[in-house]
Amino acid sequence: MANLLPIKQKQGVRREYMFRMASVSVFFTAFSVLAGTIFLMPTYLLSEVREKQAVEEQVFIRELVSSVEVVDAQTVLREAREKVSILSDLESQAPLQTVLPKILEYKPRSISITSIFYDFRVSAGATIAVRGEAENRDDLIAFSKRLERDVVFANVELPVSNLAKENDITFSLTLLINSEG
Repeated sequence: MANLLPIKQKQGVRREYMFRMASVSVFFTAFSVLAGTIFLMPTYLLSEVREKQAVEEQVFIRELVSSVEVVDAQTVLREAREKVSILSDLESQAPLQTVLPKILEYKPRSISITSIFYDFRVSAGATIAVRGEAENRDDLIAFSKRLERDVVFANVELPVSNLAKENDITFSLTLLINSEG
């Protein structure tokens, strides 16, 4: 191939070619950055809004948790005061150490006690629920009458439904403890 252009012109054409390539590269790079910025702008704005919402929710939840903790602490304190008042009221009641032996003392051999539940309410006083099994109706009635005669018990409830069977009776007695003693 023959060189028709002198070397200085070749160098000028080469410089112009490099300049145009650089210009096109810069133009496409700038265009790409600008297009990317335009396309990413909605996503950026959306993430900013979501961040603000998340911060607001976090503040709300912290306030809610702190108010719940205060309410829980107040509830625990109120319950503790109620328990202390119940315990102080229990001092005036006949102690269980004297009531339970009385129940066992009056129980005939034909009666077996399966459970004893103690319940104290300030409004109703102390009650004891005695559950068990009796071999026959007469022994169950006698047991109930012995408990009624004792001054420790203000009231003895033996439901009539417990007396429906003659033998092998599952029973439930409710004893109200006398508050005077």
